[in-house]
Amino acid sequence: MASTIRLILGICLALGALSLPAMAEENPKKISYLIGFESKTGGDDLGELAVTRTSTDKGDVEAGSGMHFYLGMLYKPSRHFETRLTGGYHMDRSPTDTGTVYMDRYVVELIPTYCYESHRLGLGLTYHTNITLDGTDAQRPDITFKDSLGYSVEYGYKISPFLYLGFRYINIFYDIENPGVILDNSNKINASHFGINLYFQI
Repeated sequence: MASTIRLILGICLALGALSLPAMAEENPKKISYLIGFESKTGGDDLGELAVTRTSTDKGDVEAGSGMHFYLGMLYKPSRHFETRLTGGYHMDRSPTDTGTVYMDRYVVELIPTYCYESHRLGLGLTYHTNITLDGTDAQRPDITFKDSLGYSVEYGYKISPFLYLGFRYINIFYDIENPGVILDNSNKINASHFGINLYFQI
């Protein structure tokens, strides 16, 4: 995983370096702002961790699922390159027969993107922090995870000058911080998932 992250970081830096000469083009660099949301699905089933063991309804809690709301900035130095920097809140809620399960985290992402006409192809980094699973088990009400760095691959389409639709795969894993808490004989959770991303450019 560490070697993969280093590779992605190297690609991000290379894309940034390629875009530097464009600052001398006739069109000056352009910075705009974003507001967006993303619907996500995937990751390990966390029902066994979050819900009282006697519960018959474990809910539908996956490590990567939920809604992601974010704000950010888009830097477009040339016609063929742009970079998104965003910060947001990723949340999931699932009712069970013993209460509601909450999965929350904050997300920071850096996504260099190649542009061809209205098409976009992005390869970037995603950083998750303050990751918590608030369950209904009185013996273990809150589960926390270590901060985690992953990567994303994205294809998108610019529907209009102000509206973008993208499809993403995010590869990321979480390590459980609580002592003695494991899932399937491991303290590592697969939170990789797919997402449908929509943002408005301001």
